[in-house]
Amino acid sequence: MDQVIEAVEGAFRAFDTSRTELRQRDGFTLRNARTGVLEWMPVMRQGETITIKVVGYNPLNPRRYGVPTIIATNSVYDCETGHLRAVVDGVLATALRTGAASAIASRHLAHPESRVVGLV
Repeated sequence: MDQVIEAVEGAFRAFDTSRTELRQRDGFTLRNARTGVLEWMPVMRQGETITIKVVGYNPLNPRRYGVPTIIATNSVYDCETGHLRAVVDGVLATALRTGAASAIASRHLAHPESRVVGLV
């Protein structure tokens, strides 16, 4: 996890709005016994890659289908050709990134002498 935190912090520092185009997330409401959603979150690193994260959220998934409540897939495309470069399960990547971002925020926002963190 230390390596993930270091990599995510490096990515935060290197983030360049003049080269990165973020689009608003969008999606569909899933009409089932309990409403779920399917959303996509696109980002383009100009001249490099387009990454699209697709996330499905359905609170009935564990009980009814035996899969997690939240399922995600990341796909990466070449900016010049549009060719698919990679498809990656997004559940683990999202969990790692979320944990790393929380650690980074805690490190930078907490009082230097803090020893306890509270989560809500």
